[in-house]
Amino acid sequence: VMGKPVTIALKARTVVGGAMMLVQADSAAKADPADLYAAHLLFGGGKTKAGEPDAVMGLWADSFGGDGASQGAGKVTADGFEVVYPYGEAAFVNRWVQSGERLGWSIVMRSASGKEQAFASYELTKAACPQQG
Repeated sequence: VMGKPVTIALKARTVVGGAMMLVQADSAAKADPADLYAAHLLFGGGKTKAGEPDAVMGLWADSFGGDGASQGAGKVTADGFEVVYPYGEAAFVNRWVQSGERLGWSIVMRSASGKEQAFASYELTKAACPQQG
């Protein structure tokens, strides 16, 4: 969340026979490591008749419980994808942009009038997962 520096780790893997991707996000506030947040994001894509990537659907569930869960819809972009999750009168637009080994994830809150306000922004670097014993 803007103005609240955090450390964040993402783990991603394919699920349901490789048809969808699950991203697990775990974060802690730098000022208070006991201030934890977790989210599971499930993504699935659609294709055009020509087989090109097209629509993206997303499910968002987090440590706030069922009241915060949301189903979103989005699209593929030239360098990533975006998903819009409705929440009451507003929506949260998640934009994922890949550049080499870096991944940008930004979230803006979009009002009913279409005005966007920055909500969160992360710059992530690909890292190997620790070996499990």
